[in-house]
Amino acid sequence: TLPPEYVQDIRSRVIYMPGSYYVASHADVEFRPPTEQVCEQQGLPASGVIVVNHNQYYKLDKQSFSALTATAAAGNGVVWLRQEKGVSLEYMKALASNVSDGQAGLVQSIWAETSEEHLQRLACSDLSVDTVVYNSMTTACDLLWAGKPLISAPGETPVSRLAASLLKEIGLQNLIARNADEMMKITMAAVSTASKHGCFASPPPRDSSCIRMFGDASSHLSRMRSSQELGGLFNTKSKAERFVKSLRLAVDAVHQDILRSHQPENGRVARQGQSQHLIVSEISADSN
Repeated sequence: TLPPEYVQDIRSRVIYMPGSYYVASHADVEFRPPTEQVCEQQGLPASGVIVVNHNQYYKLDKQSFSALTATAAAGNGVVWLRQEKGVSLEYMKALASNVSDGQAGLVQSIWAETSEEHLQRLACSDLSVDTVVYNSMTTACDLLWAGKPLISAPGETPVSRLAASLLKEIGLQNLIARNADEMMKITMAAVSTASKHGCFASPPPRDSSCIRMFGDASSHLSRMRSSQELGGLFNTKSKAERFVKSLRLAVDAVHQDILRSHQPENGRVARQGQSQHLIVSEISADSN
């Protein structure tokens, strides 16, 4: 991954490959909407916003953890974390108090035995705020398949631009912020306004403002899942075909450049090394 603004600093010619992004196969997993019992078994409250982030704890940098707790506090809700061996809920609560002033509760997930159960329980959440230093990958794919929005902000490194590439692939660019600060402003504004409208009550009102704030992304994802229109993101066969096609085009472009570089120009052959190339992902690079 190479952001376009850095191309000028690279000696090699940069060739962007379209359709290059993390891929996960969910097409063979049956999705079932969660029942109230499923959500209760996870220890989740019946009201208030549920901000989920099931990334491994090493991804929870201080800024990201603060964003999660602040978002949950704004919606009188909880941060729903994964359960990680050797890390107690009490320890995570103490850590949360050190990174945020928000009084959000923390809940650790209960292990799901199957992929179907895992995806079903994810649908108990309302949204996810991404980890900005090291983005969600498999967890992002799982969340999107479950029909829940993920708000992310691409950084400068490959691992900080992963989630944005996934969102762009499935047409949810509106969930991509320009930076971490904008991501927080967008998320906090949406959650605060939704709370005022009672969107996180149990049961939530069928108010048009609630549907507009969180329903658009969820409805879009649900429609794509049910109609199998999620493109290469959840279709490994389609992804492989597109990748092979893109790679062939990229290699052909490299070959043509090498041929041109060895053609005499003004009686001289181009210097060795002028035809070096760097092939990178187009989507991840140009995600913002």
